[in-house]
Amino acid sequence: MKTKFFTLAALALMFVAGEASAALNIAMNANPWVNNPGYNFGATTSGIITYELKHLPGSTDPMASFWIRFNKSAFDFSGANVNGFSIVSALIDGSTDVSSHLKWTNGVVYKNLTMNPTFPGLASSSSLVIQVAYDLFAPASTANWGTYGPSSMGPWQQRFGYGATLSPVQQGNTALTPEPGTMILLGSGLLGMGLARRLRERRQKI
Repeated sequence: MKTKFFTLAALALMFVAGEASAALNIAMNANPWVNNPGYNFGATTSGIITYELKHLPGSTDPMASFWIRFNKSAFDFSGANVNGFSIVSALIDGSTDVSSHLKWTNGVVYKNLTMNPTFPGLASSSSLVIQVAYDLFAPASTANWGTYGPSSMGPWQQRFGYGATLSPVQQGNTALTPEPGTMILLGSGLLGMGLARRLRERRQKI
């Protein structure tokens, strides 16, 4: 009886360990700057938004499903403006076109961009870049991006979900890609700090 109990316990531990070893952790960036020359955070209301879904370090399971939420308080789906809403492109690793495997689902206060069951999945070594033509009711800086829980969402901050099966169970918020000019200034500042430190070190040696 004891042998049977320990055998069952060992099998249970193996099952739990197997479940625990499974890892899926996805990040999503929203980039309004790329492919939008002259994009103005405080003035632009139409353009192309680029989303990148990628595995974070330690994420080893393929991503089988996902959705991106577009709150109707911010996004204008009337089609009366410049772009309306359409999927411009959807590429895995810059080459595999999966746009035909995506679709829109309609909710009361939002629409979701999600996948069909035919979506091939996203391997742990791959990334998915989706470009969507959009219209906003107001510029990103003042648009009503909605709320999640008690907190208001920031500009280009959208809920997204993902999962290792066809039922996404994990969720997160998109992260706004920094403005290119900000990155240049940051890089210049870091370079300047590095040069200043080297000059100080040289002076100390003299």
